[in-house]
Amino acid sequence: MRILMIIFITQLATTATILLPKRDVLHKSSGLIMKYISEYKPANDITSITVSIPMVNDMCYIIPRKAMLKIPQCNTHIKQQQEGKNNTSNKRNKRFIMNIISIAIGTAATTLATSNTIQIHNLQKEIKSITTSIDSIQNAINSHNSRLVQLTKGQITIVEELIHTQTALNNTIVLVNEHSKVLQQHRIAINTLMSMIMILKKELTSFTHAVETHFIHESIEDILANKLNLRFIHHYDLPRVIKMITKQVNIDMEETDDSLPTFELINRLLIQQRIEFVPMNTKEQTAGGVIGNLLFISFFAAANKNQQSFSTYKLTPIPFNQGQQRSKLAQIPYIIGISTKTMELIQWTKEESNTCKFTSMSSCRETPPINKNWQQTCLLEILTDSNLTLCRIEHELEPIFIQRVGQQWAISTINETKCHRVTQPEQGEHVITTNNELTIPPIALITIDKSTAWSCDNFFLPSITNGT
Repeated sequence: MRILMIIFITQLATTATILLPKRDVLHKSSGLIMKYISEYKPANDITSITVSIPMVNDMCYIIPRKAMLKIPQCNTHIKQQQEGKNNTSNKRNKRFIMNIISIAIGTAATTLATSNTIQIHNLQKEIKSITTSIDSIQNAINSHNSRLVQLTKGQITIVEELIHTQTALNNTIVLVNEHSKVLQQHRIAINTLMSMIMILKKELTSFTHAVETHFIHESIEDILANKLNLRFIHHYDLPRVIKMITKQVNIDMEETDDSLPTFELINRLLIQQRIEFVPMNTKEQTAGGVIGNLLFISFFAAANKNQQSFSTYKLTPIPFNQGQQRSKLAQIPYIIGISTKTMELIQWTKEESNTCKFTSMSSCRETPPINKNWQQTCLLEILTDSNLTLCRIEHELEPIFIQRVGQQWAISTINETKCHRVTQPEQGEHVITTNNELTIPPIALITIDKSTAWSCDNFFLPSITNGT
C-alpha cells in the first residue's frame, strides 16, 4: 500500500527552483494530482523524404482530372481516346517543356489555437530548399524505377530502390504493352471470336492495372483530403522507409501495451505532403512508355538532439478542504510539460493533446508555445506551495470524492477515514488473516496491492489491474 503526498520545492529569495520527481505527485493543500507521463522534446525542426514513382499513360487516371489536364501526355491520351485515334504510329510526338507540374498539396489539420511559428518557418525553409534543387531532383529521378530520394545539404541522393512498389507498377506496364501490341497486330484481320477474347483480355488488363495501382490512387485521394499518409509506398518497402524516417526525426518511440503500430506513429508526424509530376522528354521513346515521374514529397516534424527535454504530467484536480468548506481548482491545463533546468512551461488542453501519444513517442507533430514567463500563475503558486491568490476555485458540495487515476484511487473526504484490508481469495476458499485498521487522510492517492481490497467506513476500494 502506498499513499503519495509528495512534492519537492525550494524557495530561494525571488527565484523558485522546482524539483519535481518523475513519478506521480499529490499536492494536498490544493487537491492537484500530477500524474507523470514521460519526457518530451518539442519537434520544431523539419525533415523530408521524396519518393519517385515512374508513370505511364495508362496511370493518368490515378491523379485528379484537374491535375491530369495539366500534363500534356495525359491530355493528349484523353483526346485520342475521345476521338478514337488509337493508331498514332505515323504521328510525330510533340516535345513538351520540362516543367514540374503540381498535382496536390495536403496539410495536417492543426488543433492549436496558436501556430508554431518556429516549425512553420522551418517548413517553408525546407520547401524552398527542395524547390531550388529542381535540377538535382530531375537528374536523380531520371529513371524508370521507384526510388526514395533524400535532400541533404542541398543535394539529392538516391537512398533506396523501392523494389516492391516498382514491381507492382511493372506488372501493369507489361500487361498494357502486350495488350497494345496485340491490338496492332490483329486490328484488321480480327474475327468475331477473337474480338470477344480481346475484349475480355482488355477487361482483365484494366482490372489488373487498377488492382496494382490502387494503393497509389487511394493515397492521393486521402492526401487531397488532408489525410496525410504513406500508403503510396508498397507495404513490402515500408519497413526500410520507416527505419530511415525514424532515424531522421530524432524521436524516441517506446513499445507499450497500448502502443500504435510504428507506421501509424510515423504518420502522426506528417505536417505536409506535396505531389509533383516531372515529365519526360517525349521526343524520344521511353522504355515501358514512361511519360514522367510522380514525386511524393513528405515533410515530417523532427526534434533537435540538443533540445531541452520537458517532464510531462497529466493534471487532475480533486476537492480539498479549505477551512470549513470544500473547494476544487478550476481551469487547470489538461497536460503540462516543465523543464526544471530552464524553468519553461508547455500547456496542452485535452483537444490539443489528442494528436500526441506521450507514452509511445518523445515528441508530437504540434507543440503549444513554450512559456518562459509564468511566474504570475496559479500553477507556480501550487508548485511553490504559496497562497492560492491567482487560482480559480469553485465550491464542492460532495463530502466524499473517489476517482480512478491510472492504476490508483484518488480519495477526498472531509475527515480521516478508517479502512480494513480485505483479502480476495479464490472462490470457495477461506483465509485466516490479521486485519489491521488503516487510516486514510482526507486527501490521498492510493495504490492497492493485487488480490486485496479496502473496506472503508463509507466506501469500498477494489484493486486495479492492467486489464480493468
